[in-house]
Amino acid sequence: MKVGNKFTLIELLAVPGVARRAKRSSRFTLIELLVVIAIIAILAGLMFPMLGKARDKAKKTSCINSLRQLGIAVNAYAGNNADFLPMAVRIGTVPEDPMAVNNMVEVQSKRAFECPADIEKKYDGMTFFEKYGSSYEWNAWLSGRKIDKSEIGIQNLQISVPMMGDANNYHGKFGRNYMYSDGSVKESLEVLIE
Repeated sequence: MKVGNKFTLIELLAVPGVARRAKRSSRFTLIELLVVIAIIAILAGLMFPMLGKARDKAKKTSCINSLRQLGIAVNAYAGNNADFLPMAVRIGTVPEDPMAVNNMVEVQSKRAFECPADIEKKYDGMTFFEKYGSSYEWNAWLSGRKIDKSEIGIQNLQISVPMMGDANNYHGKFGRNYMYSDGSVKESLEVLIE
C-alpha cells in the first residue's frame, strides 16, 4: 500500500541493500569508538590529580583527628597528675622508650601516634613511626610544666606553644599539624597579640 512517497517499514526493508545499511548504522564505527575512548582517557587524566589531592587531604584530616585524640589523652594525663604535663623527651630513641610520650599517655591503640601520611621508609628502611613509635614529636620545653603554663608571654605578645606536632612535613604543601593544650589542632604556629 503506497500512499504518495511513503513506504511501510516492511516494504522499505524488502528493498535490496536497505536492510544491510539499517543494521550497519546501528553499530559504532572504529573512529567513533576511538573518539569515545579518547574522551574518557582525557576525563580520567583530569580526574586523577584531583583524586590524589583528595587522598592527601583525607590523610591530613585523619592526622588531625589522631592529634585530637592525643590531646584528650594528654589532658587526661594532666588531670590525673595535678595538672602537670608528662616529663617526656621530644622523640624516643626506640618505640619502647619509657621517656617517650607515646609510652606515658593512655590511648586505645598505639596507632593513634601514627600519621597516615608517614609512609616514607627513610629511617633505616622504616617509617618515622616504625623507628620511634610516634609520627609526632613532643614539645620537650613543656615537659613537667603545668598544663595552664603552655603559653609564653613576652611584653604584650602572648604565644601559644604547641604540645605536639608532626615530626616531619608529611603533608607537603598542606603544611604540618600542631596540637595545643586546649586540644585544638592547627596548621600553623599560633601567636596571639593582646
